[in-house]
Amino acid sequence: MSGIIGIYEKNNMGVAFLAHLGLMALQHRGQQSAGIAVCNKEEIRCLKNKGLVSDVFTQESLNELKGNMCLGHVKYGMEAADVIEYTEPFCLSDKFSCKAMAMSGSFVNGQKLKRDLLEQGSILTTNSDVELFACLIGKSKTDKILEAVSDAMKIIKGSYTITILTENEIIAVRDPLGIKPLTIGELKDGYAISSESCAFDIMGGKLIRDVLPGEIVLINENGLESYQTKKDEIKAICAFEYVYFARPDSYMDKLSINRARERAGEILYKEHPVDADVVIVIPDSGTPAALGFSKESKIPFANGLLKNRYVGRTFIEPTQSMREEGVKIKLNPMRDVVEGKRIVLVDDSIVRGTTTQNIIKALRNVGAKEIHVRISSPTVRASCYFGVDTSDEQNLIANILTVDEIRKKIGADSLGFISVEGLYKSLNSLGSGYCMGCFTKEYPMEV
Repeated sequence: MSGIIGIYEKNNMGVAFLAHLGLMALQHRGQQSAGIAVCNKEEIRCLKNKGLVSDVFTQESLNELKGNMCLGHVKYGMEAADVIEYTEPFCLSDKFSCKAMAMSGSFVNGQKLKRDLLEQGSILTTNSDVELFACLIGKSKTDKILEAVSDAMKIIKGSYTITILTENEIIAVRDPLGIKPLTIGELKDGYAISSESCAFDIMGGKLIRDVLPGEIVLINENGLESYQTKKDEIKAICAFEYVYFARPDSYMDKLSINRARERAGEILYKEHPVDADVVIVIPDSGTPAALGFSKESKIPFANGLLKNRYVGRTFIEPTQSMREEGVKIKLNPMRDVVEGKRIVLVDDSIVRGTTTQNIIKALRNVGAKEIHVRISSPTVRASCYFGVDTSDEQNLIANILTVDEIRKKIGADSLGFISVEGLYKSLNSLGSGYCMGCFTKEYPMEV
């Protein structure tokens, strides 16, 4: 999982500053590295490094990134994120003058493609999927870049949104199933591409629409053009975006993330009612669901856990030890809210179980009378092969233990997960249109 930005403005040579703002809005999608590549039709300049957006870029460095077209990228903690060569955008050159590329997602046939390309004499310097995509474009027999991109999309299997920066344009693509989100925004003097619509708000733009599954979008001096490749008959948008990854102020496929999470909380109470004194949440992605649970149950909501705002998202840390240390620093119980109370503790998911277990211990230590855990996603029972680092299945607690065994292990008085059907209802779906593979072990393609 990553966050990507693409910007084209006809007369603004300082689009790097807009990209910087956009990446700040997408920081929740990746905290391991950040990068911006800028083109002014004569040269490309790229600045990228490990760290947060605020660590990588300064006023002075942004002043040096002159150009009216740019790409931006933030990456989260997968295995290769600690290697500087894996930071994006990737800067390169080929027969189409593809100057930079950035990607979110994962190819399920990436290793096979790499073996095939190496056997054909291609030179690959990393294990990155975005480099594979660039190589496939460069090997295309056509002399038209949009046809080359379309040809590459026919070979690749998996989830992806990719932005490409050339000397004259920005090209954006979304996989045929639409697993990963990608949106189009209008700016004062041009257009922008972003993983989430919240970036347009901070850049002073407005959301136009989502990039359609299988669509290629071209932005240049003539404006915005669309080319629809053959798309799959079904859509399979990542449901975990709505549960956890996306910011609540974003819209994806015309659906408010905030409202979808609120509905999940309302449905969660209907499926798992409980008598309690107060509803609290493990902040922040579970907050709308907790508010929905409180509204439906008439149990008052309160801030029961104080969050240290200077600690990032522990789910996307690259190692389990880093996640556990992050939880200790990140959250602390509010004694006056929980002492002697029957608590409903709402969270968006339980993946490995250690975070919830540690928080319940902390709540017990300050005198919580009862702790009833309610989760606004179904049990996470399977690995994700499409770019979400949900770990191997043997490390997923719901793949090993029953719900009651999980309850005992984390130390809760009761435990309830929203059903798969309930999650579909929260997304205004009748049972299709979303990838639920991590919950159901049923994937939209062979993995």
